[in-house]
Amino acid sequence: MSETRARAARLEKALPRMMRGVFIRPDPLGDMPLGQVRVLRTVEVHGQLRVSELADLMGLTPSAASQHVHRLCKLGLLEREETEDDARCRLVSLTTEGQKLFDDVHQCRVEQAMEVLGRLGPEDAERFVATIEEFLARITPDRP
Repeated sequence: MSETRARAARLEKALPRMMRGVFIRPDPLGDMPLGQVRVLRTVEVHGQLRVSELADLMGLTPSAASQHVHRLCKLGLLEREETEDDARCRLVSLTTEGQKLFDDVHQCRVEQAMEVLGRLGPEDAERFVATIEEFLARITPDRP
């Protein structure tokens, strides 16, 4: 096995274990399907979007994106509104409840991360977070 392959195998095992180790308590997203969580997160990051834009950003078909949006609207987490220039085109955005959900998730996850980082000590915690940020900047330079 090449060194690169061995490192990749270690990373593949380590990342999920790290996420489970840091975020051990259930968060407000509960058992929401991952596809719906990704749709909400994309709308949260990018703001108001057309369904076609959402589909493009996520690599989904417009039909799949529309189905996710429909379900999330029924849950009261997203809302659709017509655009001024085209009544057939709808813009999707988070509702107040949808934004509150992400605020609650963020708060819950920050508290859990604080507990874990507190075990490392300030210098190791800073080095760890800086390394993760640098890694993400290199592999996802076009994403916030």
